[in-house]
Amino acid sequence: SSLNLAELLKEPLVLNAMTAPINDALKAWRLIDADGYKSERKYGYQPTVHDAILLAKINGSALVIPVANNLKKKASKTSGFQVVAGKKGDDGFYKVKTKDGEEIDVHGDNVFEVFSNVGFRSQTLRDMNVIGGSEVELIAHAYSIYKKGLEELFYLLQRAIVDTRGIKDLAEQMEQAVTDEQKIDIIGKLKSVHEATNGTDNHTGVVYDMEIEKIDRLSISGAFGGLVQIFEQLKNNFVASTGIPEVKIFGSQVGGIGNNDASTLSIYYEKVEQILQTTIYDLLYWMDDMAGLSFGDWSFGSVRQ
Repeated sequence: SSLNLAELLKEPLVLNAMTAPINDALKAWRLIDADGYKSERKYGYQPTVHDAILLAKINGSALVIPVANNLKKKASKTSGFQVVAGKKGDDGFYKVKTKDGEEIDVHGDNVFEVFSNVGFRSQTLRDMNVIGGSEVELIAHAYSIYKKGLEELFYLLQRAIVDTRGIKDLAEQMEQAVTDEQKIDIIGKLKSVHEATNGTDNHTGVVYDMEIEKIDRLSISGAFGGLVQIFEQLKNNFVASTGIPEVKIFGSQVGGIGNNDASTLSIYYEKVEQILQTTIYDLLYWMDDMAGLSFGDWSFGSVRQ
């Protein structure tokens, strides 16, 4: 994508694809975890877990460390946890950058390293660039294809502005449409026009071709039926590439196979369960230990319920 990382993470579709599995895993944790556990975990566990996994998705890995006065030796108590970026040095200490830019050494016992679900957990391989280190790279690639396709599709739509079935001032709306969401809204209106024709070719409307500056009467079904199908395929390709159901990315059921397709839903549940049963499970045990809490043996149930 031509967008840099900061701009990319402001795009709602990208952010939804990044955070949906994390948010659903935390919701499942709240439902599945016993009430006693939730009441005793009082150090901002859920925001910490959320931020750690999200940073790992962006950077490839993230570090969780306790809040303590001396982090060069194992902390005996903590008043909370913080999420930071850093990596292990040759001396066995983690080199961590604080919010004010200061670099500090943190003892290995004070660090829980969270990895992205993409690729292996070997930091050595990551350092050698043998594998991709972050999920945002994969989502960015899928989004760039979607974005380019949407722009090309919208250009075609701009060439044929329809004035029929109560859609007024569509030309002005198209000129003002800037965000993906605004363009999707207009495409949805045109889709409604197409569906109103019942798929037949006997309904005509006034069409103004901006490129050749000519007004014609064309078949609505013939002019827009193919473009609607292209948009559905474009959207479904993005859904399939990210493995996130359509309703989680777009925020509403706007058609297509993404919401109810069994394989897509199964892949998504696997993502949520993987986060819950591995990363969150291991991280909670570590945080409980650092906070001096002990709950004995416990486990999460299935999120598919």
